[in-house]
Amino acid sequence: MHPQTTIPRMNLQPEPVRQPLLSEFSLDDVQRLADENPNLRGYIQGYLAESRLARQLSLIKGVSNVVKIPDTDDLRGDLLVTYLGIDLTIECKSLSSGILRQDALNGSWEASVLCKNTDRRVTAVRGQESIQSVNLHKGGFDILSICTFPVTGRWESLFILNRYLPERDGMPGLIKSRFIINTGTTPGLTDSAERILNEAFSAKIMQYTMAQQ
Repeated sequence: MHPQTTIPRMNLQPEPVRQPLLSEFSLDDVQRLADENPNLRGYIQGYLAESRLARQLSLIKGVSNVVKIPDTDDLRGDLLVTYLGIDLTIECKSLSSGILRQDALNGSWEASVLCKNTDRRVTAVRGQESIQSVNLHKGGFDILSICTFPVTGRWESLFILNRYLPERDGMPGLIKSRFIINTGTTPGLTDSAERILNEAFSAKIMQYTMAQQ
């Protein structure tokens, strides 16, 4: 007969104090994970861009509040910014890595922006039945922030109001999931966070005024 073996029971009792997720990992560990997993790298990069932008916006005169909009929230956008007493929503995206062209004629640069949801959602299309799509809504948020890090290696952003974003062909009301911007010729494009807040603020005031007429 084989000797009886006692199998130790697993202890799944939670620790009294839950440790931070990265408490046992170094920055080098996280960097290696990002380098080995491109999808993870994209997520980390996106959230870092949001965090850095939130800090940048909080330092602008007139901004009284900057909060992260939960991913599960019905409110569209990634950041909710209160500027001069008006709430503005910002969707954060990035330039596509490796796609950069110099526009010698205009003395500017062209790059591609990936602008879509991470999953398919049921969405309404003007004049058509609802469809499942990754496309974002025209008018669903106030400002698009475009992180340039994938192309420039610098944590900087470009900004543009939602109304200037191109619509998907044949799908009115839905924003193209990928489009080209030109730093010299794209209407409404700016690298000034303060300027874009002023423009979005003015647009919101005009909307309120027209709605009350």
